[in-house]
Amino acid sequence: MASVFSSLHESLRQVLSQRLGWSELREVQERACVAISGGNDTLVIAPTAGGKSEAALIPVMDAVLKQGLPGVACLYIAPLKALINDQEERFSAFCLPASLSVMKWHGDVKKGGRSWKGEPPHFLMITPESLEVLLQERTLSQDLRQVRFVIVDELHAFVETDRGVHLRVLLDRLDELAGRKIQRIGLSATAGNPQEILSWFSGGRLGQELVEVALAPKEKHFSFIIEPDEDRRTSALVRVLAGRKALVFVNSRSGAEHLMEALSGRVRNLHIHHSSLSTEMRKTAEDAFLSEEGACIICTSTLELGIDIGDLDVVVQVGPPDTVSSFLQRMGRSGRRGRPAFVVFVLETPCQLLCSCAIIECAIDRRVEGLHPPERPFNVLLQQLFLALHGGRRGRGTLIKTLLARPAFSGIRKAELEQLIRHLIDEGYITTDGEMLMPGTEAERVLGRSNWKDLYSVIA
Repeated sequence: MASVFSSLHESLRQVLSQRLGWSELREVQERACVAISGGNDTLVIAPTAGGKSEAALIPVMDAVLKQGLPGVACLYIAPLKALINDQEERFSAFCLPASLSVMKWHGDVKKGGRSWKGEPPHFLMITPESLEVLLQERTLSQDLRQVRFVIVDELHAFVETDRGVHLRVLLDRLDELAGRKIQRIGLSATAGNPQEILSWFSGGRLGQELVEVALAPKEKHFSFIIEPDEDRRTSALVRVLAGRKALVFVNSRSGAEHLMEALSGRVRNLHIHHSSLSTEMRKTAEDAFLSEEGACIICTSTLELGIDIGDLDVVVQVGPPDTVSSFLQRMGRSGRRGRPAFVVFVLETPCQLLCSCAIIECAIDRRVEGLHPPERPFNVLLQQLFLALHGGRRGRGTLIKTLLARPAFSGIRKAELEQLIRHLIDEGYITTDGEMLMPGTEAERVLGRSNWKDLYSVIA
Protein backbone atom coordinates (compact mmCIF):
# COMPACT_ATOMS: atom_id res chain seq x y z
CA MET A 1 0.00 0.00 0.00
CA ALA A 2 3.03 2.29 0.14
CA SER A 3 2.56 2.97 -3.58
CA VAL A 4 -1.05 4.17 -3.38
CA PHE A 5 -0.13 7.86 -3.27
CA SER A 6 2.29 7.58 -6.16
CA SER A 7 -0.25 5.66 -8.25
CA LEU A 8 -2.84 8.46 -8.14
CA HIS A 9 -3.53 10.58 -11.21
CA GLU A 10 -0.94 13.33 -11.61
CA SER A 11 -3.48 16.16 -11.26
CA LEU A 12 -4.78 14.65 -8.04
CA ARG A 13 -1.26 14.19 -6.64
CA GLN A 14 -0.53 17.84 -7.37
CA VAL A 15 -3.66 18.97 -5.55
CA LEU A 16 -2.77 16.84 -2.53
CA SER A 17 0.90 17.79 -2.37
CA GLN A 18 1.07 21.37 -3.62
CA ARG A 19 -2.23 22.81 -2.42
CA LEU A 20 -2.91 20.71 0.68
CA GLY A 21 0.67 19.84 1.70
CA TRP A 22 0.13 16.07 1.75
CA SER A 23 2.97 13.68 1.04
CA GLU A 24 1.13 10.48 1.93
CA LEU A 25 -2.33 9.15 2.77
CA ARG A 26 -3.67 8.00 6.11
CA GLU A 27 -4.23 4.30 6.66
CA VAL A 28 -8.00 4.58 6.21
CA GLN A 29 -7.52 6.45 2.93
CA GLU A 30 -5.01 3.95 1.55
CA ARG A 31 -7.22 0.99 2.42
CA ALA A 32 -10.31 2.70 0.99
CA CYS A 33 -8.44 3.47 -2.25
CA VAL A 34 -7.58 -0.21 -2.67
CA ALA A 35 -11.15 -1.36 -1.92
CA ILE A 36 -12.89 1.23 -4.10
CA SER A 37 -10.49 0.98 -7.03
CA GLY A 38 -11.20 -2.75 -6.97
CA GLY A 39 -14.84 -2.04 -7.84
CA ASN A 40 -16.28 -3.08 -4.47
CA ASP A 41 -19.22 -1.61 -2.63
CA THR A 42 -17.37 -0.23 0.38
CA LEU A 43 -18.22 0.83 3.92
CA VAL A 44 -15.60 3.05 5.56
CA ILE A 45 -15.77 3.29 9.36
CA ALA A 46 -13.47 5.66 11.22
CA PRO A 47 -13.91 8.10 14.12
CA THR A 48 -15.00 11.70 13.63
CA ALA A 49 -12.19 13.73 12.02
CA GLY A 50 -10.54 10.47 10.96
CA GLY A 51 -10.30 11.32 7.24
CA LYS A 52 -13.37 9.39 6.01
CA SER A 53 -14.55 12.00 3.51
CA GLU A 54 -11.19 12.06 1.77
CA ALA A 55 -11.07 8.25 1.91
CA ALA A 56 -14.07 8.19 -0.43
CA LEU A 57 -13.32 11.31 -2.45
CA ILE A 58 -9.71 10.52 -3.42
CA PRO A 59 -10.28 7.16 -5.16
CA VAL A 60 -13.42 8.46 -6.89
CA MET A 61 -11.57 11.54 -8.15
CA ASP A 62 -8.74 9.28 -9.29
CA ALA A 63 -11.14 7.15 -11.34
CA VAL A 64 -12.91 10.18 -12.84
CA LEU A 65 -9.60 11.73 -13.91
CA LYS A 66 -8.00 8.56 -15.24
CA GLN A 67 -11.10 7.42 -17.15
CA GLY A 68 -12.27 10.88 -18.22
CA LEU A 69 -15.77 10.11 -16.92
CA PRO A 70 -18.41 12.53 -18.29
CA GLY A 71 -21.60 13.93 -16.80
CA VAL A 72 -22.56 13.43 -13.18
CA ALA A 73 -19.90 10.85 -12.35
CA CYS A 74 -20.57 10.81 -8.59
CA LEU A 75 -23.50 11.52 -6.29
CA TYR A 76 -22.71 12.54 -2.71
CA ILE A 77 -25.75 11.96 -0.48
CA ALA A 78 -25.95 13.30 3.07
CA PRO A 79 -28.71 13.34 5.69
CA LEU A 80 -28.45 17.07 6.44
CA LYS A 81 -28.41 20.13 4.21
CA ALA A 82 -25.97 21.74 6.65
CA LEU A 83 -23.55 18.86 6.17
CA ILE A 84 -23.71 19.29 2.39
CA ASN A 85 -23.06 23.02 2.76
CA ASP A 86 -20.05 22.25 4.95
CA GLN A 87 -18.67 19.52 2.70
CA GLU A 88 -19.06 21.59 -0.47
CA GLU A 89 -16.03 23.67 0.50
CA ARG A 90 -13.96 20.55 1.18
CA PHE A 91 -14.96 18.88 -2.09
CA SER A 92 -14.29 22.07 -4.04
CA ALA A 93 -10.80 22.39 -2.53
CA PHE A 94 -9.97 18.97 -3.95
CA CYS A 95 -11.92 19.03 -7.19
CA LEU A 96 -11.77 22.51 -8.67
CA PRO A 97 -7.95 22.66 -9.01
CA ALA A 98 -8.19 19.37 -10.93
CA SER A 99 -10.82 20.91 -13.26
CA LEU A 100 -13.64 18.80 -11.79
CA SER A 101 -16.89 20.61 -11.05
CA VAL A 102 -18.97 20.40 -7.85
CA MET A 103 -22.60 21.39 -7.32
CA LYS A 104 -25.01 21.14 -4.38
CA TRP A 105 -28.75 20.59 -4.77
CA HIS A 106 -31.15 20.78 -1.82
CA GLY A 107 -34.13 22.75 -0.58
CA ASP A 108 -32.09 25.70 0.72
CA VAL A 109 -30.46 26.27 -2.67
CA LYS A 110 -32.35 28.87 -4.71
CA LYS A 111 -34.39 27.33 -7.50
CA GLY A 112 -32.16 28.87 -10.17
CA GLY A 113 -29.20 27.06 -8.65
CA ARG A 114 -30.90 23.67 -8.77
CA SER A 115 -30.24 23.02 -12.44
CA TRP A 116 -27.50 23.09 -15.01
CA LYS A 117 -27.18 24.16 -18.59
CA GLY A 118 -24.76 22.37 -20.84
CA GLU A 119 -22.32 20.10 -19.05
CA PRO A 120 -23.57 18.72 -15.71
CA PRO A 121 -21.26 18.74 -12.65
CA HIS A 122 -18.87 15.85 -12.05
CA PHE A 123 -19.89 15.74 -8.36
CA LEU A 124 -23.48 16.42 -7.31
CA MET A 125 -24.12 16.83 -3.56
CA ILE A 126 -27.73 16.13 -2.60
CA THR A 127 -30.19 14.89 0.05
CA PRO A 128 -32.45 11.86 -0.54
CA GLU A 129 -35.53 14.08 -0.83
CA SER A 130 -33.90 16.33 -3.43
CA LEU A 131 -32.70 13.26 -5.32
CA GLU A 132 -36.33 12.13 -5.47
CA VAL A 133 -37.20 15.53 -6.94
CA LEU A 134 -34.39 15.26 -9.47
CA LEU A 135 -35.51 11.79 -10.56
CA GLN A 136 -38.91 13.29 -11.44
CA GLU A 137 -37.23 15.81 -13.78
CA ARG A 138 -37.60 14.24 -17.22
CA THR A 139 -34.64 16.04 -18.79
CA LEU A 140 -32.12 16.53 -15.99
CA SER A 141 -32.62 13.02 -14.59
CA GLN A 142 -31.22 11.59 -17.81
CA ASP A 143 -27.79 12.95 -16.85
CA LEU A 144 -27.87 10.57 -13.89
CA ARG A 145 -27.41 7.71 -16.35
CA GLN A 146 -23.71 8.61 -16.25
CA VAL A 147 -23.33 8.11 -12.49
CA ARG A 148 -20.60 5.62 -11.63
CA PHE A 149 -20.28 6.19 -7.85
CA VAL A 150 -22.61 7.07 -4.98
CA ILE A 151 -21.08 8.25 -1.69
CA VAL A 152 -23.45 8.18 1.30
CA ASP A 153 -22.14 10.16 4.27
CA GLU A 154 -23.15 9.41 7.88
CA LEU A 155 -24.75 6.16 6.72
CA HIS A 156 -25.55 5.14 10.30
CA ALA A 157 -27.96 8.10 10.54
CA PHE A 158 -30.10 6.54 7.79
CA VAL A 159 -30.16 2.82 8.52
CA GLU A 160 -32.92 2.54 11.13
CA THR A 161 -35.17 5.27 9.73
CA ASP A 162 -37.82 5.60 7.03
CA ARG A 163 -35.41 7.93 5.23
CA GLY A 164 -32.99 5.00 5.12
CA VAL A 165 -35.61 2.83 3.42
CA HIS A 166 -36.25 5.67 0.96
CA LEU A 167 -32.49 5.98 0.35
CA ARG A 168 -32.19 2.25 -0.29
CA VAL A 169 -35.02 2.42 -2.86
CA LEU A 170 -33.43 5.45 -4.54
CA LEU A 171 -30.13 3.58 -4.91
CA ASP A 172 -31.89 0.71 -6.67
CA ARG A 173 -33.76 3.12 -8.95
CA LEU A 174 -30.45 4.76 -9.88
CA ASP A 175 -29.12 1.34 -10.92
CA GLU A 176 -32.18 0.86 -13.13
CA LEU A 177 -31.83 4.33 -14.67
CA ALA A 178 -28.12 3.81 -15.39
CA GLY A 179 -28.62 0.26 -16.65
CA ARG A 180 -25.75 -1.00 -14.50
CA LYS A 181 -24.71 -1.51 -10.88
CA ILE A 182 -23.46 1.83 -9.59
CA GLN A 183 -20.68 1.45 -7.03
CA ARG A 184 -21.77 2.42 -3.51
CA ILE A 185 -19.50 3.90 -0.84
CA GLY A 186 -20.80 4.42 2.69
CA LEU A 187 -19.15 6.50 5.42
CA SER A 188 -19.84 6.11 9.14
CA ALA A 189 -18.16 7.01 12.41
CA THR A 190 -19.88 4.30 14.43
CA ALA A 191 -21.56 0.94 13.83
CA GLY A 192 -22.13 -2.03 16.11
CA ASN A 193 -22.80 -4.45 13.23
CA PRO A 194 -20.84 -3.05 10.28
CA GLN A 195 -20.91 -6.18 8.13
CA GLU A 196 -24.70 -6.35 8.34
CA ILE A 197 -24.97 -2.67 7.45
CA LEU A 198 -22.68 -3.17 4.46
CA SER A 199 -24.79 -6.11 3.27
CA TRP A 200 -27.97 -4.01 3.57
CA PHE A 201 -26.32 -1.09 1.79
CA SER A 202 -24.88 -3.16 -1.05
CA GLY A 203 -27.61 -5.74 -1.49
CA GLY A 204 -25.09 -8.28 -2.77
CA ARG A 205 -24.85 -6.58 -6.17
CA LEU A 206 -21.05 -6.24 -6.22
CA GLY A 207 -18.14 -7.36 -4.09
CA GLN A 208 -18.23 -5.93 -0.58
CA GLU A 209 -15.32 -4.48 1.36
CA LEU A 210 -15.35 -3.23 4.94
CA VAL A 211 -12.65 -0.67 5.78
CA GLU A 212 -12.61 -0.15 9.52
CA VAL A 213 -9.86 1.83 11.24
CA ALA A 214 -9.74 2.68 14.93
CA LEU A 215 -7.54 5.56 15.98
CA ALA A 216 -5.16 5.16 18.89
CA PRO A 217 -6.77 5.94 22.29
CA LYS A 218 -6.56 9.58 23.31
CA GLU A 219 -6.83 11.34 26.65
CA LYS A 220 -10.39 12.36 27.57
CA HIS A 221 -11.69 14.43 30.47
CA PHE A 222 -15.17 14.02 31.99
CA SER A 223 -16.95 16.11 34.59
CA PHE A 224 -20.36 15.50 36.17
CA ILE A 225 -22.85 17.94 37.67
CA ILE A 226 -25.71 16.28 39.58
CA GLU A 227 -28.34 18.73 40.76
CA PRO A 228 -32.08 18.01 41.22
CA ASP A 229 -33.04 21.69 41.42
CA GLU A 230 -33.45 23.20 37.96
CA ASP A 231 -32.43 26.74 38.89
CA ARG A 232 -29.21 25.58 40.61
CA ARG A 233 -28.53 23.19 37.73
CA THR A 234 -28.87 26.07 35.26
CA SER A 235 -26.55 28.26 37.33
CA ALA A 236 -23.94 25.48 37.41
CA LEU A 237 -24.18 25.20 33.63
CA VAL A 238 -23.69 28.96 33.28
CA ARG A 239 -20.44 28.67 35.26
CA VAL A 240 -19.23 25.82 33.01
CA LEU A 241 -19.94 27.85 29.86
CA ALA A 242 -18.42 31.14 31.04
CA GLY A 243 -15.75 32.27 28.57
CA ARG A 244 -15.83 28.96 26.69
CA LYS A 245 -16.64 27.97 23.14
CA ALA A 246 -19.14 25.15 23.64
CA LEU A 247 -21.74 22.86 22.18
CA VAL A 248 -24.56 21.99 24.57
CA PHE A 249 -26.36 18.84 23.44
CA VAL A 250 -29.92 18.10 24.51
CA ASN A 251 -32.06 15.17 23.40
CA SER A 252 -35.09 17.03 22.04
CA ARG A 253 -36.07 20.26 20.27
CA SER A 254 -38.39 21.22 23.13
CA GLY A 255 -35.54 20.68 25.59
CA ALA A 256 -33.30 22.91 23.48
CA GLU A 257 -35.90 25.70 23.41
CA HIS A 258 -36.47 25.45 27.17
CA LEU A 259 -32.74 25.63 27.92
CA MET A 260 -32.29 28.52 25.49
CA GLU A 261 -34.89 30.49 27.43
CA ALA A 262 -33.26 29.63 30.76
CA LEU A 263 -29.75 30.68 29.62
CA SER A 264 -30.70 33.80 27.64
CA GLY A 265 -28.93 36.86 29.03
CA ARG A 266 -26.65 34.70 31.20
CA VAL A 267 -24.31 33.25 28.53
CA ARG A 268 -22.42 35.37 26.04
CA ASN A 269 -23.10 34.91 22.32
CA LEU A 270 -25.72 32.20 22.86
CA HIS A 271 -27.40 30.48 19.90
CA ILE A 272 -29.72 27.56 19.23
CA HIS A 273 -29.58 24.98 16.41
CA HIS A 274 -32.16 22.33 15.52
CA SER A 275 -33.96 21.04 12.43
CA SER A 276 -37.14 23.12 12.87
CA LEU A 277 -35.31 26.44 12.70
CA SER A 278 -35.00 28.45 9.51
CA THR A 279 -31.93 28.12 7.35
CA GLU A 280 -30.95 31.68 8.26
CA MET A 281 -31.05 31.01 12.00
CA ARG A 282 -28.99 27.82 11.71
CA LYS A 283 -26.47 29.58 9.47
CA THR A 284 -26.19 32.47 11.94
CA ALA A 285 -25.38 30.02 14.74
CA GLU A 286 -22.79 28.18 12.65
CA ASP A 287 -21.11 31.42 11.51
CA ALA A 288 -20.99 32.73 15.09
CA PHE A 289 -19.36 29.53 16.24
CA LEU A 290 -16.70 29.73 13.55
CA SER A 291 -15.90 33.37 14.28
CA GLU A 292 -12.83 34.41 16.28
CA GLU A 293 -14.96 35.22 19.32
CA GLY A 294 -16.63 31.82 19.29
CA ALA A 295 -20.06 31.08 20.70
CA CYS A 296 -22.17 28.68 22.71
CA ILE A 297 -24.74 26.69 20.74
CA ILE A 298 -27.56 24.68 22.28
CA CYS A 299 -28.26 21.92 19.80
CA THR A 300 -29.83 18.58 19.07
CA SER A 301 -28.41 15.94 16.74
CA THR A 302 -28.15 18.53 13.93
CA LEU A 303 -24.62 19.33 15.10
CA GLU A 304 -23.87 15.74 16.08
CA LEU A 305 -22.97 14.76 12.53
CA GLY A 306 -19.83 15.60 10.61
CA ILE A 307 -20.21 19.37 10.17
CA ASP A 308 -16.81 20.96 10.80
CA ILE A 309 -17.26 23.32 13.75
CA GLY A 310 -13.52 23.73 14.37
CA ASP A 311 -11.92 23.98 17.81
CA LEU A 312 -14.11 24.11 20.90
CA ASP A 313 -13.42 24.11 24.60
CA VAL A 314 -16.12 21.82 25.93
CA VAL A 315 -19.01 19.56 24.92
CA VAL A 316 -21.90 19.62 27.40
CA GLN A 317 -24.39 16.75 27.53
CA VAL A 318 -27.66 17.63 29.28
CA GLY A 319 -29.10 14.38 30.60
CA PRO A 320 -27.75 10.96 29.57
CA PRO A 321 -27.19 10.43 25.82
CA ASP A 322 -29.77 8.23 24.11
CA THR A 323 -27.21 5.82 22.64
CA VAL A 324 -23.51 4.96 22.67
CA SER A 325 -23.36 5.87 18.99
CA SER A 326 -24.79 9.32 19.65
CA PHE A 327 -22.38 9.88 22.57
CA LEU A 328 -19.36 8.95 20.42
CA GLN A 329 -20.47 11.42 17.76
CA ARG A 330 -20.94 14.18 20.32
CA MET A 331 -17.72 13.53 22.20
CA GLY A 332 -15.93 13.50 18.84
CA ARG A 333 -16.76 17.19 18.38
CA SER A 334 -14.23 17.93 21.14
CA GLY A 335 -10.60 16.95 21.49
CA ARG A 336 -9.42 17.85 18.02
CA ARG A 337 -6.07 19.26 16.92
CA GLY A 338 -4.14 17.58 19.73
CA ARG A 339 -6.31 18.68 22.65
CA PRO A 340 -7.99 16.19 25.04
CA ALA A 341 -11.73 15.78 24.66
CA PHE A 342 -13.62 17.49 27.48
CA VAL A 343 -17.24 16.48 28.16
CA VAL A 344 -19.39 17.84 31.00
CA PHE A 345 -22.56 15.96 31.95
CA VAL A 346 -25.36 18.03 33.50
CA LEU A 347 -27.68 15.59 35.29
CA GLU A 348 -30.65 15.59 37.63
CA THR A 349 -30.34 12.30 39.55
CA PRO A 350 -27.84 9.59 40.56
CA CYS A 351 -29.73 7.27 38.22
CA GLN A 352 -28.85 9.54 35.29
CA LEU A 353 -25.23 9.43 36.47
CA LEU A 354 -25.31 5.63 36.40
CA CYS A 355 -26.74 5.64 32.87
CA SER A 356 -24.12 8.15 31.70
CA CYS A 357 -21.26 6.10 33.17
CA ALA A 358 -22.60 2.98 31.49
CA ILE A 359 -22.62 4.82 28.14
CA ILE A 360 -19.01 5.92 28.71
CA GLU A 361 -17.90 2.38 29.60
CA CYS A 362 -19.52 0.99 26.46
CA ALA A 363 -17.87 3.70 24.38
CA ILE A 364 -14.45 2.89 25.83
CA ASP A 365 -14.95 -0.78 24.96
CA ARG A 366 -16.33 0.17 21.49
CA ARG A 367 -19.55 -1.68 22.30
CA VAL A 368 -21.92 0.22 20.04
CA GLU A 369 -25.57 -0.60 19.36
CA GLY A 370 -26.32 -2.62 16.26
CA LEU A 371 -28.42 -0.91 13.58
CA HIS A 372 -31.43 -2.67 12.07
CA PRO A 373 -33.42 -1.38 9.07
CA PRO A 374 -37.24 -1.31 9.28
CA GLU A 375 -38.60 -4.67 8.14
CA ARG A 376 -42.11 -3.64 7.02
CA PRO A 377 -41.97 0.01 5.85
CA PHE A 378 -45.50 0.36 4.50
CA ASN A 379 -45.32 4.17 4.51
CA VAL A 380 -42.36 4.19 2.11
CA LEU A 381 -44.09 1.53 0.00
CA LEU A 382 -47.14 3.81 -0.20
CA GLN A 383 -44.95 6.76 -1.19
CA GLN A 384 -43.28 4.79 -3.98
CA LEU A 385 -46.64 3.44 -5.18
CA PHE A 386 -48.11 6.92 -5.63
CA LEU A 387 -44.91 8.27 -7.19
CA ALA A 388 -45.15 5.49 -9.77
CA LEU A 389 -48.82 6.29 -10.47
CA HIS A 390 -48.10 10.02 -10.67
CA GLY A 391 -45.69 9.23 -13.49
CA GLY A 392 -48.44 7.58 -15.54
CA ARG A 393 -50.90 4.68 -15.66
CA ARG A 394 -49.49 1.38 -14.43
CA GLY A 395 -50.58 -2.20 -14.88
CA ARG A 396 -51.56 -3.66 -11.52
CA GLY A 397 -49.46 -6.82 -11.86
CA THR A 398 -46.40 -4.99 -13.19
CA LEU A 399 -46.56 -2.37 -10.44
CA ILE A 400 -46.85 -4.98 -7.69
CA LYS A 401 -43.96 -6.97 -9.14
CA THR A 402 -41.75 -3.87 -9.48
CA LEU A 403 -42.37 -2.65 -5.93
CA LEU A 404 -41.89 -6.00 -4.24
CA ALA A 405 -38.67 -6.60 -6.18
CA ARG A 406 -37.08 -3.83 -4.12
CA PRO A 407 -34.96 -5.36 -1.33
CA ALA A 408 -36.23 -2.65 1.04
CA PHE A 409 -39.72 -4.18 0.79
CA SER A 410 -38.70 -7.81 1.12
CA GLY A 411 -40.55 -8.11 4.45
CA ILE A 412 -43.91 -7.23 2.84
CA ARG A 413 -45.96 -10.02 1.25
CA LYS A 414 -47.71 -9.77 -2.11
CA ALA A 415 -51.10 -10.39 -0.49
CA GLU A 416 -50.54 -7.42 1.84
CA LEU A 417 -49.76 -5.06 -1.04
CA GLU A 418 -52.77 -6.32 -2.98
CA GLN A 419 -54.95 -5.67 0.08
CA LEU A 420 -53.50 -2.16 0.40
CA ILE A 421 -54.27 -1.41 -3.26
CA ARG A 422 -57.87 -2.66 -2.87
CA HIS A 423 -58.31 -0.39 0.16
CA LEU A 424 -56.94 2.61 -1.76
CA ILE A 425 -59.37 1.85 -4.61
CA ASP A 426 -62.29 1.64 -2.17
CA GLU A 427 -61.31 4.97 -0.58
CA GLY A 428 -60.96 6.73 -3.93
CA TYR A 429 -57.19 7.20 -3.87
CA ILE A 430 -56.72 4.90 -6.86
CA THR A 431 -59.03 4.43 -9.82
CA THR A 432 -58.93 1.59 -12.32
CA ASP A 433 -59.39 1.00 -16.02
CA GLY A 434 -59.41 -2.75 -16.30
CA GLU A 435 -56.00 -3.84 -14.98
CA MET A 436 -54.59 -0.33 -15.26
CA LEU A 437 -54.19 1.78 -12.12
CA MET A 438 -54.10 5.58 -11.91
CA PRO A 439 -54.50 8.27 -9.23
CA GLY A 440 -58.07 8.64 -7.97
CA THR A 441 -60.00 11.76 -7.05
CA GLU A 442 -58.95 11.58 -3.37
CA ALA A 443 -55.27 11.36 -4.31
CA GLU A 444 -55.68 14.35 -6.62
CA ARG A 445 -57.45 16.28 -3.86
CA VAL A 446 -54.97 15.47 -1.06
CA LEU A 447 -51.69 15.34 -2.96
CA GLY A 448 -52.61 17.84 -5.66
CA ARG A 449 -52.61 20.68 -3.12
CA SER A 450 -48.83 20.63 -3.11
CA ASN A 451 -48.57 19.59 -6.77
CA TRP A 452 -47.62 16.14 -5.42
CA LYS A 453 -44.46 17.55 -3.81
CA ASP A 454 -45.42 16.02 -0.45
CA LEU A 455 -44.43 12.67 -1.94
CA TYR A 456 -40.80 13.68 -2.26
CA SER A 457 -40.41 13.14 1.48
CA VAL A 458 -41.39 9.93 3.26
CA ILE A 459 -45.05 9.86 4.34
CA ALA A 460 -45.23 10.09 8.14
